[in-house]
Amino acid sequence: MGGHVNTVVMLCRGLSKLGWEIHIVTTPSRFFRDAKFDFPGAKMHLIKPKGRHNSIRYATEFFTKAVNTVVNLNRNAHFDLVHAHAGYFSVAAIPVAIKKRLGVPALFSLYCPASLLPRRLPVDKYGTKVLSTGLDKVVAVSNNVKNSLLKFGVSEEKIEVIPPCFNEEVFNPLAASTRPHKGVKAASSGNHMILFVGNVDQTKGFDVFLKAAEIILREYPRMKFVATLHEPYEAIERVKASVSRRFSSAVTVLGVVEDMAGLMASADVVVAPFRSTEGIADIPLVVLEAMALGKSVVASKVGGVEEAIRTGENGVLIDANRADELANAIIGLFRDSNLKELSERAALSVKQFSCTEVSKKLNDLYVRVIKGCE
Repeated sequence: MGGHVNTVVMLCRGLSKLGWEIHIVTTPSRFFRDAKFDFPGAKMHLIKPKGRHNSIRYATEFFTKAVNTVVNLNRNAHFDLVHAHAGYFSVAAIPVAIKKRLGVPALFSLYCPASLLPRRLPVDKYGTKVLSTGLDKVVAVSNNVKNSLLKFGVSEEKIEVIPPCFNEEVFNPLAASTRPHKGVKAASSGNHMILFVGNVDQTKGFDVFLKAAEIILREYPRMKFVATLHEPYEAIERVKASVSRRFSSAVTVLGVVEDMAGLMASADVVVAPFRSTEGIADIPLVVLEAMALGKSVVASKVGGVEEAIRTGENGVLIDANRADELANAIIGLFRDSNLKELSERAALSVKQFSCTEVSKKLNDLYVRVIKGCE
């Protein structure tokens, strides 16, 4: 449901087309307990750790069950390698342990600047460096993440930069013209619509989005704002009630939508006012998907975002935590006579992040790692 998960799903589809048989070991969705996430390209194996999410008990059970599940599956699957994906380096302990048990190459993809856990610890640098010695390769999703690993003493020879990817079959300019989100389009017909995708966490800057909406509505009262939030149902309802009291119908709050491409296609501008990329992909997937649809994107200058967006060329970058800059950037886009050209350049510039291109890079890395361990 988030950027990490969607990237893994896309990679599975891309790699399966290249001949790989893939098994995914993961937990059920925290928000959609009864959902069935079956999809072509991989076999799913769900583990259910006990305890509160992010608790020590949960982490311990996740580690134990993940390792044991892979070891048991290997009796029939005969894995060529194991590849873990996460935003924090502590999860790399899983492929390291599996490598010791099975003797297969171990890779780990890091989606955020190097840190063992969400809360910074004095042992981050030492722990990251030690864990990296047990891996064959560390995949950094951006040069920014790579630099954070180098600062922690991870060998440059072990690091490969392979970015996150989007589904180019769904997110492309043609989809933008043929798959509008019906409900939102009807509500915003004839008016400009600004879209925020994320959650209410401070990191994503939802509050910055709302403050910018207040500023813009003073001058442009017919402007429409839409936010789709990855939150439990109860949290969504609380936010809806609060936003309705504050903005009436000017701001629409949605939960998780099935057709994200259709929703983005309905927007004129997509915003990503993140305060940082800690805990989320260093190059947020929402930025890549919106650009791929040919949408103008306004995003904060944080993490690896600057590796995808160049102000004035394919989008607009602003300082983090600045609602006034976000508002001015949005208004400036509608006043810009080159808005169409900016959107077209956005779609062209992200082709390197397509599922097909990124899957090829990962395929080549897998082949090199396996050959190197023979």
